[in-house]
Amino acid sequence: MGLFTVALAAMLKCYSLQAALALDWRREHSKVQHKINGLLMDVVQLKTLIHVAELGSLSRAAHRLHVAPPALSRQIRQLEKELGVYLFERHGRGMIITEAGSEVLQHAIRVMDELEAIRCSVMGGQTAFCGAVAIGTTPTIAEIVTVPLVK
Repeated sequence: MGLFTVALAAMLKCYSLQAALALDWRREHSKVQHKINGLLMDVVQLKTLIHVAELGSLSRAAHRLHVAPPALSRQIRQLEKELGVYLFERHGRGMIITEAGSEVLQHAIRVMDELEAIRCSVMGGQTAFCGAVAIGTTPTIAEIVTVPLVK
């Protein structure tokens, strides 16, 4: 019985060591997953950044994107949290992009351009044209000419 007790104690010690190692691995894996899941900028956040910077206002950007202003505000805050910098100075009349925000904005525009290039390259011959078009007109002509063009 003494040998059985020693063997059982050794097995339990080995099992508890394995369980401790597995638990330690799970904790580390959980920390990594939290970092990955909790801090990932996405295309929607970059698109929001571009529109807010262009329009200088969350409410105008929300109107353009057909999204509620609190949702856009949350996206900007999450991006700021991930990057560890303020991207905008907020005041009563809107938002002004910071120096760090301008740098991020340049990258965001390049990312969006690359995504559009991917779409265009894959579409190949499926569409006649691909890309952005800019048309300049006077305000009077714009009302008459651009409405049919958009349709």
